[in-house]
Amino acid sequence: VSRGLGDVYKRQMYYRDQTANKFYHSKEWKKIRQFVAARDYYLDAVTGLPVSNDKIIVDHIVPRRVLSVDKWLDMDNLWCLSPTTHNTKTKIEQSLNQNQLKHCSKRWWIKVLSERTK
Repeated sequence: VSRGLGDVYKRQMYYRDQTANKFYHSKEWKKIRQFVAARDYYLDAVTGLPVSNDKIIVDHIVPRRVLSVDKWLDMDNLWCLSPTTHNTKTKIEQSLNQNQLKHCSKRWWIKVLSERTK
């Protein structure tokens, strides 16, 4: 049986580690997520294009998995991305080690992602 990308995405969401699952379903995250989306006017931080509420991704600039728990809700480390920009960022993240990820600034990401999304 052939499975589409949607099936792969659903499996990844279902099998995502329990810590991440618990965090992304918490009341605190949902509240912060809505605040950041409104703060950023539902615009992709890289392209400046509007993204609908059901598609916008509030993303950790420095990935959550390399941060200490007390930094997971730090709004200075959150921005809005479209699914396309987020997928590009995720692919780049996969090529970097944890130390590199900890030091990738918002400015650096905007530069790199702007070059990749032209």
